[in-house]
Amino acid sequence: MNENKETKKEKNDEISFIYIFTVLLRYRKLIIYVTMLSVVLAIAGYYIYPILQYKKNINEKEFQGRMIISMDANVRRFISRNIDSYFKNAEIIFDSFKDTGMTEFEYIKGNKISLINNEERGKALYIFDQYFVKNKYLNGKENKKFKILTNPTSRDTGPIETVVRDSYSIEIIFINESRELIKSFFYALYARGNTTVSENLKPLAERVKYNYESLISGTSTADLNFQVFGMILENFLMLDAVLNNDFPPLILVGEPVITEPIPSTISALRRDFVIKAIIIVFAGFILSVCLAFALNTVRNIKNNDEVMQKIRAAFGRTDS
Repeated sequence: MNENKETKKEKNDEISFIYIFTVLLRYRKLIIYVTMLSVVLAIAGYYIYPILQYKKNINEKEFQGRMIISMDANVRRFISRNIDSYFKNAEIIFDSFKDTGMTEFEYIKGNKISLINNEERGKALYIFDQYFVKNKYLNGKENKKFKILTNPTSRDTGPIETVVRDSYSIEIIFINESRELIKSFFYALYARGNTTVSENLKPLAERVKYNYESLISGTSTADLNFQVFGMILENFLMLDAVLNNDFPPLILVGEPVITEPIPSTISALRRDFVIKAIIIVFAGFILSVCLAFALNTVRNIKNNDEVMQKIRAAFGRTDS
């Protein structure tokens, strides 16, 4: 009994193999033509697509700006927040773009939102929070054109490298087709960051100033510990300068650097296209085989009178 089952299985396998071979042989011309067409498309793509891509890259050239901001050593002991928290703020970034003179922001190709219309401010802040704080487009894809990087040992910065090695410094990366916009935005963002940190320091500065003035007016100089007095005076002078906007708590580490990316050469783009060409040829071959079996199935159905009668009946048609 087992021998009969094995024999029957072998016959079925043989029939299946013969059936596949028959279909492939019957539609060999279709398979050859479709595969050859995919080869032609792959070859044409190999020579044409890289040229078009190269021209597109040249026409849509984008600049990359990098700016490093650090917190002044004199104010670090008064600040409990990491410096990046001052800049990962939709309102700060929104106002910085406004300070550059920008009146609209294109968040989707062809769709812009006003930066000066107060009625649209709420929507604009939501978009800016998605784009520049969460680094996400509205469709959920990652926004790689703006990054705020800090200490890589404590935070995952992804594949982008940064020279920042502490939580008192950040590196901001901004990619845009306008060199002037990048530069203007960087300086506006730096100014806004200084204003925000100064506002954060002002309650402390006012308290230190009040304590210092009370100490001077109510205590004899002979009774003062000069070391303690010197420390209080140093804090007073520094924080008083913050109150008067004479002391920026943030400093630029060098000037912002704006670089023009080197476009890939045509030969490099062609090397990258090789894998795509292989996929095109393979996909063409698979498509031709699937098409062959589909046509063979239709052919078998047409040759089966019983099945055709059922199909006609399903459509409400009967043989005359």
